Amino acid sequence: MQAQIAAVDKVISIYEPEWKPDEQPRKRRGRPPTAMSGKELDKFIGGTNKRQMTLEILRTVRRPLSTAECAQEFATRHGLSGDDPRVALIGKPPVIDP
Repeated sequence: MQAQIAAVDKVISIYEPEWKPDEQPRKRRGRPPTAMSGKELDKFIGGTNKRQMTLEILRTVRRPLSTAECAQEFATRHGLSGDDPRVALIGKPPVIDP
């Protein structure tokens, strides 16, 4: 991997001679911390058949829904308010902790 990075640095330096790879900030990319983890959310709605409830929501509204709208309805049915930070976790795929 380091050899590939060095090769990319070399190509960049050809087109941009002033560019110095050591001066570039190294950022670690990842998800921002959330107020509640997926595990905590699972404890809250863990006993629910999520597929069944999603299909029930779609049958009830009888129109296409965005993932956010479906998550909001899912949250409402579990007693969460719209501004609860856990609502944002409902429509997201799970993150597997190492």
